[in-house]
Amino acid sequence: MLRHDGHKALVADTLERIIQRPDELTEFLAIYWSDALAPMQQRKVRAVPAQAKKGLARAFAKFDAYQLAKYDRDGAVRAMVGGYDFYKESQFNRATQAQRQPGSTFKPFVYTAGVGAGFSPYRSYLDERFMVDGYQPKNYSNKYRGWMSMRDAMTNSINVIAVKTLIDVGFDPVIKLAQDMGVRSKLSPTYALALGAYEVNLLELVSAYGTLAAQGNAIEPHGIRRITNSKGEVLYDSQYKQRRVLDAETAAISTWMLRNVVNEGTGRAAKLDRPVAGKTGTSEKARDLWFIGFIPQLVTGVWLGNDDNSPTWGTSGTAAFAWSQFMKEVTTGMPVQKFAEIPENLDDRKGSIKAQPVKPQRSLSLGNTADAEESGGGDRSERSYDDPPAESSYSEPSQDSYEEPADPEPAPEPEPEAAPPPEESLPPEPEPEAAPADPASDPLPPG
Repeated sequence: MLRHDGHKALVADTLERIIQRPDELTEFLAIYWSDALAPMQQRKVRAVPAQAKKGLARAFAKFDAYQLAKYDRDGAVRAMVGGYDFYKESQFNRATQAQRQPGSTFKPFVYTAGVGAGFSPYRSYLDERFMVDGYQPKNYSNKYRGWMSMRDAMTNSINVIAVKTLIDVGFDPVIKLAQDMGVRSKLSPTYALALGAYEVNLLELVSAYGTLAAQGNAIEPHGIRRITNSKGEVLYDSQYKQRRVLDAETAAISTWMLRNVVNEGTGRAAKLDRPVAGKTGTSEKARDLWFIGFIPQLVTGVWLGNDDNSPTWGTSGTAAFAWSQFMKEVTTGMPVQKFAEIPENLDDRKGSIKAQPVKPQRSLSLGNTADAEESGGGDRSERSYDDPPAESSYSEPSQDSYEEPADPEPAPEPEPEAAPPPEESLPPEPEPEAAPADPASDPLPPG
């Protein structure tokens, strides 16, 4: 008997895969859930979207929301909300069926691939205006900060450095890692990949972040443990097993970088009374507000947005706040655990991932002024954050021929009008995020 409405869509998806004969759908007698799938968990997870909606009542004409939690050790889905009411409003499960742009929540895959390739988290890049093969990533409000490490760029969600890191690691290693960690949606090898231009669903992101929480082990998320028929015969037993897809050191370093996002960066609204790691994300025009976060025992993802794809005028800090409200309830009485320690040597590690650097046909350093300087070869040595740059341009690999994939990207849209601020305020969030346009030409906010 199914007692948890929030899981019905997930169960239906699972049953469709594992039961081949239609008549068998009426034969199963018992479904054994994780002991965490309790009604209290469902009530807590359902309360959070309503709290977020109330706090932004004047800013949202319509607000559809869901969130999901996954236990990182065995992949069991503990709680899920795919909408406000499964029966009265819609049986569309946004947690598993809605494809949305993840924005900056995709950046950890880029940086994790870099760390896995042996890059130090202190490897520095010049945050500047630049163009590569006609693509010009921009930061929020066109602000650029000079030399910055990958760790600081993750903390502050700097778009330019995410793209430069992608160039050094390569499209294929980043895409393969994201897929190995749990992303199942199609990802294309374009520069906009670094900024989360390709749609995914919430369950994929939660599962992928769970790989970091599980110290590099991936496991399929599931809502059904076992199915038996009226005779007690087992029709289905999940028996999901972990797969090592990332070395433990890389997972620990990436988690450490994501902890700084919560401690000092765009995810400050997600702080708890225990170690937290996670990443915020916002898509163009703030249509999608994300926070995917985890503690050692549990991974939770929050998405806030509208079914009609209209702007929310919120920030990713709103999603981080909703995440914290749910997690405060869930972690009550839960032991505080620490994340794995990072290795002592961060600068001379041997990578477990082979980088395949992109070789742009043309790279142009625009600096922070109107003057542009074309970039060719040159020194690509790493620099510390405080080192003065030896030259103003960002040096690219040798200019072998490179053709941008033909997959179309979203069409540019006009800038939105200023949104009215919410009458009721939430706890302090990161600086407000502008509504970005097409990721191929305009910036995504520092989500």
